[in-house]
Amino acid sequence: MKGKKKIVSLLLATTLCFGMAAQVEAAGIDEAKKKAEELENQKKAAEAEKESLTTQLADIISDMEETKTKIEDMEEEITAKEEELIEAKIDESNQYDSMKKRIQYMYENGNTQFIEILCASQSIGDFLNNAEYITTISEYDRDMLTEFQEVVETVEKQEKELQEEYDDLEVMQ
Repeated sequence: MKGKKKIVSLLLATTLCFGMAAQVEAAGIDEAKKKAEELENQKKAAEAEKESLTTQLADIISDMEETKTKIEDMEEEITAKEEELIEAKIDESNQYDSMKKRIQYMYENGNTQFIEILCASQSIGDFLNNAEYITTISEYDRDMLTEFQEVVETVEKQEKELQEEYDDLEVMQ
């Protein structure tokens, strides 16, 4: 009986040891499951962050391409405005030269030529025709002066617009 008690005691002790080992092993499995869930959650968070960054990058690239297109369009517009400005300056210069020549002619010949033309009239009809001729010349001179002033204003306006375009382009770049 003593031997049986020893065997039963030994069996009980062994069963108790295995039970404790099974509990320790079960606790380790639960801990590993929790760790796996944590890692899975971290993986999902990292994937969500990656997706967010990918979307932001795509938006930034789209904005950059749009800005690049705007810059190219603005450069074309600036080139066109530069050409317009050059043409306007040429017109201004030509008109200025014409005005200088006309003023020089009038200064050198004076208004006496107009009086001489009127006095040289041989009839009232001739006098009225000459007076009309002088009026037409005076109107032409006034129109040329007005046109010259408009060209100067246009050149100034175009220079201002061009400078604004340069400033806008610099900001975009």
